[in-house]
Order: sequence, then structure tokens, then C-alpha cells
Amino acid sequence: RQLCFLCFASPPMGNNIFCGQAWHAFRYALEDRIEEKLPYMRVPTLVVRGSRDPIVPQHWAKEATRLLPMGKLSVISGAAHTANYGWAAEFARVTQKFLDEGNRPPLGERP
Repeated sequence: RQLCFLCFASPPMGNNIFCGQAWHAFRYALEDRIEEKLPYMRVPTLVVRGSRDPIVPQHWAKEATRLLPMGKLSVISGAAHTANYGWAAEFARVTQKFLDEGNRPPLGERP
């Protein structure tokens, strides 16, 4: 965690273009306060997080789900941040279950 903080606390040194782009993307993502936008979502929304996710803590996932008018949280046990890649079958299962439970907006209300 300390290393991550040190990497993103200030711009990277030298000519590493990729590292510079990643730093700017990360800083921009932190400045985009998604929490302010979530209450305006008008569709059922599934929040999926891995239980071993070092980037998105459980308390933040719960808060994001609470802010969503039709939010539901699913935690994939043992998965890290990119559960859709490393745990693709389980990710597909929880997503399909969410859809099967009727979490789809009516046809006339789809964006």
C-alpha cells in the first residue's frame, strides 16, 4: 500500500510515457466523484467486487450500492480487483443470476 501511495502521490520521474499516462488516468479517476452520480441511476445496477480486492474496499462497495436506487452488491469470494477476468465463470454466474431475477428495466425505460 505504501508503494502504491508513493507511486501515485506525485508524477513519475524520467521518460516513462506509460507510467506518466497511468498516473494521469489514476489521478483523473480519483477526481471523478462517482458517488455524486450514483443516486441518479435509473436502472437496476449490479456492483461486483472480489473479496480480495485491494483497490475497492468492501465499505466503499457497500456505500456505492446504497447510493444506487436499484443497486445490488455481489462479492466473489477469493477474487481480486479484476474478477471479470480471473473469475470469469463466477462473474458470469452472478451477472446471469442478477438478470434472471428480473433486474431489467421495462422496455420503454431502457436508455
